[in-house]
This record gives sequence, structure tokens and C-alpha cells, in this order.
Amino acid sequence: LKGLPTADATTIELFFPQETIISSYWKYGATSGDPVPHWYEVTFDGTTGAVINGNRVTLHLVDGQRGDDDLTENGEISDDGGPVFAPADL
Repeated sequence: LKGLPTADATTIELFFPQETIISSYWKYGATSGDPVPHWYEVTFDGTTGAVINGNRVTLHLVDGQRGDDDLTENGEISDDGGPVFAPADL
């Protein structure tokens, strides 16, 4: 996402087929505790993260905070990540 006001928050909704079972959402990038890009689960912490509701994922992102891969307040949010799907037979 580009062209956001610096340090602005935004939400993105991802919709999947009705029968889809989503178990979590993971991202690949740096975090404040580990500047080397790595995979990490991004659960909602009250400010940023993913909320899973059935076949829908709502991403809460804030420029420069957890979930913004460059961790810089610069009006851009880089979001390299995706849902983890549960096996259909669960």
C-alpha cells in the first residue's frame, strides 16, 4: 500500500471460498525484535494483526508497526504474508 499518511492505520479484508477453513495468518519480514526477515504468526493484538472469521481474514495494519515489513513510518505498508489453511477433514 502506498500513499498513506505517515503512521496511518488501515484494514484489508481477504475473502476465500465459503468452505475454506483458515487456521492462522503468517507474514514474512522483519519485526522489532528480529530485524532479519523471518516467518511469524500475526495474531491481532488490539492494534495490528489478523482477525479470522470463518472464510474472511481482516488485516489491521499500521505504517511502521508490526506487520509493516519495512518497520518505517513512510506512508507505505509492505505486506508479504498469507493465510494458513486447515485440512478439510478437521
